[in-house]
Amino acid sequence: MKRGEKAGKLHLIGNAHIDPVWLWTWREGMAEARSTFKAALERIGERDNFVFTASSARFYKWLEETDPEAFEAVRRQAAAGRWSIVGGWWVQADCNLPCGEALARQGLYGQRYFLSRFGIAARIGYNVDSFGHCAQLPQILKKCGMGNYVFSRPAAHEKALPEAFVWRAPDGSAVNAYRIPHGYESNTVGDLEAKLEKYRADGNGGARMLFYGAGNHGGGPTREMLNRLDGVVRAGNAEYSSPDRFFAERASPANAGDMLPEIAGELQRHAVGCYSAHSEIKKQNRKTEAALLAAEKWSAAAERAAGRPYGADELAGAWERLLFNQFHDALGGCSIPSVCGELLRAYGAARDAAERESVFAVQRIAAGLDTAKGLPPWEAKAKLGTPVAVFNPLSFEAERDVRIRRLCGGGRRYRAVSPSGESCPVQETEGEHLFPDSKDGLFRAKVPPLGYALYYVRELSARAGNTAGRGGTDGSPADSAAGAGGVRAYREPDGIPARSLTPVYGDTVMANGRLTARIDGRTFLVKGVYDGELKRELLGGTLRAVVLDDGGNDTWAHDVSDGAHVKNNRLGVWSSCNEFLGSDIGAFEGVSAEITECGELRCVVRCVSVYGGSKLVQDYALYAGGDALRVSATLDWREKHKTAKIAFPSAVPVSVLTCEAPYGYAARPCDGRENVGHRWACVHGGDGGLCVVNDSKYSFSASGGELRIAAARSALYADHGGIRGGERPFLDWGAQTFSYAVSGFSGAPDFARAAKTAEAFNAPFETVFEGYHAGERGDTESFLYVSAENVLVSAVKRAEDGNGHIVRAYETAGKATPCEIRFFGAAAALAFAPHEIKTVRFADEKAAETDMLES
Repeated sequence: MKRGEKAGKLHLIGNAHIDPVWLWTWREGMAEARSTFKAALERIGERDNFVFTASSARFYKWLEETDPEAFEAVRRQAAAGRWSIVGGWWVQADCNLPCGEALARQGLYGQRYFLSRFGIAARIGYNVDSFGHCAQLPQILKKCGMGNYVFSRPAAHEKALPEAFVWRAPDGSAVNAYRIPHGYESNTVGDLEAKLEKYRADGNGGARMLFYGAGNHGGGPTREMLNRLDGVVRAGNAEYSSPDRFFAERASPANAGDMLPEIAGELQRHAVGCYSAHSEIKKQNRKTEAALLAAEKWSAAAERAAGRPYGADELAGAWERLLFNQFHDALGGCSIPSVCGELLRAYGAARDAAERESVFAVQRIAAGLDTAKGLPPWEAKAKLGTPVAVFNPLSFEAERDVRIRRLCGGGRRYRAVSPSGESCPVQETEGEHLFPDSKDGLFRAKVPPLGYALYYVRELSARAGNTAGRGGTDGSPADSAAGAGGVRAYREPDGIPARSLTPVYGDTVMANGRLTARIDGRTFLVKGVYDGELKRELLGGTLRAVVLDDGGNDTWAHDVSDGAHVKNNRLGVWSSCNEFLGSDIGAFEGVSAEITECGELRCVVRCVSVYGGSKLVQDYALYAGGDALRVSATLDWREKHKTAKIAFPSAVPVSVLTCEAPYGYAARPCDGRENVGHRWACVHGGDGGLCVVNDSKYSFSASGGELRIAAARSALYADHGGIRGGERPFLDWGAQTFSYAVSGFSGAPDFARAAKTAEAFNAPFETVFEGYHAGERGDTESFLYVSAENVLVSAVKRAEDGNGHIVRAYETAGKATPCEIRFFGAAAALAFAPHEIKTVRFADEKAAETDMLES
């Protein structure tokens, strides 16, 4: 304690950290939560002063559903002040990997459960074991009714922080934060004694919290622990307490002069391996989030536009599955194989429910379209073509590929006609089937915000052969193909230049009028992308897949390289977290490049590369008028203790890596350390840089002028200490698919544009292949309008109380912005602060701001 500093009270926080899944499945987690809660009730009954603290609405609901008598006892003790409800979330989620709206739903579903069962909402945010905390969390917590926050990671050796501080979000929102010193559990009396000694020795003054009780697999405080702490309480200046009491003391008039230091921004980093562990869990998380948000929008739109009942129960059940799956050891990918299998099944159930809701909702709207235009079906087909209604869930106009299966083949050619009469090319493309007489058709549809556009696909009378060029890479004549829309692909001829004995292998080139991508004829790797509008090369080297030796890390990226990790704690590794995923040991080598498709819409070149027993197939696509090189990748990964990364070297100097984060973005230095990110990432300097969007990855790094995305990481499952040898399952073994797109920019990065590009890249459009019928709806319609380019709508849903609909939006450029949002004609005039998240209730043709709890 510092001289002159008064001794604060030691608040003894009895708790039991419960991992509902990790080294055990949810069935065991449910049983452990129930037995832990009943044991805590026993301790309360044995002592007059003991207080128990517990988070996670999911645990309480489990108890309510399996042991109603014990649940009623918990309610009584909560009302008496002996049971402290904290957290206000469904579970203690990962606080980096979920999208911003999912974090808001943790609060919405958790707090509304507590209000409905206990008549109170938690006032303390509580994620004591989560692996880092995004910058917008204080804003989300405040708007979910929580002005205080308790956490423990990153620990003191990972990030220097005061024990207690004011934590401020980019929009200015702030909560009182407390980082737990010396851990949140004590599994034995010996652990508790050692913790008490650390508190005596570390010299910190002021009010503090000491957390005790067996944890991870539950358990909680034992009689022996309480007998030991009774002596601490009798000695004075300590009491059995709760986080609520602690923060109340900090805020009391007696401590009014104690000014807490202020910390702004994200709290990182811990367990960086969890940003990339288990690619399929990460992918399904991204896809399920997008599917649920789209389903809510379409269900709300169909309710307003077509009178279809909103799918409240189905959507709520799907959200509960998703939120549970975002528990930090689950979404972090560091659980045992049995748990990971259960998680994927739960993602599948939630995603299926969401997609079914979307399909039924949009088909209800589509049933009201006038597709026949007063003509009988046979005449409508001949004169109009086949009606295809395309639905866009985004809050801005967007273009998206529309695939019509088995449309093309036999020389048949088609056009798609938009609602405005514009004729769009329909390009023949590979399908998922192997029928030789038919292929899929692809066209690009432009659709208004949260709305639809009705296209008609017509067969042209003139027939022509297939425009796709195919050819090998064995020195055969140059392949060449060109579309009428200015997209072309060709292979330059091989040869031996004059006065040289060195042969030249012809490059494969794609061009669309703006971008020219060049694939090396010898290495079959992309060696350049020239942007004609920016008038410069985008890449400073080869776009390639590099391989890193990750053998010195366990699943979490704890350092297990030399045995020095076995110290300081019972599990041996927490004090030695790495911030890197190993060092380069090689790269995939190209073996072929082939032009697989070229027409008016796009050109595609397929490149195959290999490393060890692994194979990477990447389809590089340039679209007519596009500003990005789009890539669809299939990776069959077979390596052990290695990481594969896609590397994007920048042609201009870059010093900052900025990644999308929940409801915002975070800037970090280009120092090679692993960083968490979401759908987009930019590396930039004074002269511009590169921007990459993706559909399923979360782990990014940058150094030496190069941005990298972790594509696959083969750590062992749940390896918490560097076990090696034997035949064990590895993460990410087998085939996976992912997509990304790279573009360039000059000057300062446009984060609002990056957010929109990434949102469109990930959004699930719906397509309805409609029949011919009369209807009252027009060929195109939009149900949502947002006036500002830097405001994105993340959610449109029915209000939880059934009174109207909720629209949530956030500012994406970091600048104060006036914005009008209209939903089915009702308008809200809003003033966004930089990085602000706003929630608006639309009811009775009126709009009013509310909080995330819709209170």
